[in-house]
Amino acid sequence: MKHIVSFVIACLICIAYPATTIAQENYQIPEEMPINNGELDWWTYNDKFGEIKLEKKELIIKSKKGKKWGLEQPGAMTYAKVPINMDGDFYISITFKKPSKIDEDYNFGFIFDVTNENFFQTILFNKDFSYYANERAKYKYIKKGKDLWTVAIERRNGGDYIVTLNGLEIRTIPSTFKFSSPSVGIYVKNKCEVKATHVAYIQWAAAPESNE
Repeated sequence: MKHIVSFVIACLICIAYPATTIAQENYQIPEEMPINNGELDWWTYNDKFGEIKLEKKELIIKSKKGKKWGLEQPGAMTYAKVPINMDGDFYISITFKKPSKIDEDYNFGFIFDVTNENFFQTILFNKDFSYYANERAKYKYIKKGKDLWTVAIERRNGGDYIVTLNGLEIRTIPSTFKFSSPSVGIYVKNKCEVKATHVAYIQWAAAPESNE
């Protein structure tokens, strides 16, 4: 009799337990893929401001200009579109080797929501802080492999967008933010060089249907 009662209670708990919470438990971060996986179309170029090269095992992005008379010069950026509906639940990340230099001036960043080479969102980094939308927040770096950085943005259960560095949350973007273009990339400036090695992305759940 005790076994029957326990079974009934367990069933009631499963029914009462929110479906969104169960879904969250099933959200698994996908395995990383090589940056040059043949699925993404990376923007490459070589001009007076920067150079982007896609090689067999890495994507190299380098800015050629440093400060001039104390003024910032244009940097370099590259990105690729990803097959994700960002109104739903998802995970997107890019992994790169420790930048050639990290100083008091932010000089590299994680790119997302790219409309074109002039309009995009960036989480910028210097040696102590990350910057987004004119706000800064101190971040902690948890060592991964050979000084690898994995910067990711994810959304679970239709909530806020969470930005992480090597799995540790570094800032939150409100759920009210509206994405115009699902994409991922890297930005550098001040003669910084970054070598990206892997990407990961997955659609965890479809976007809710519009009531309009």
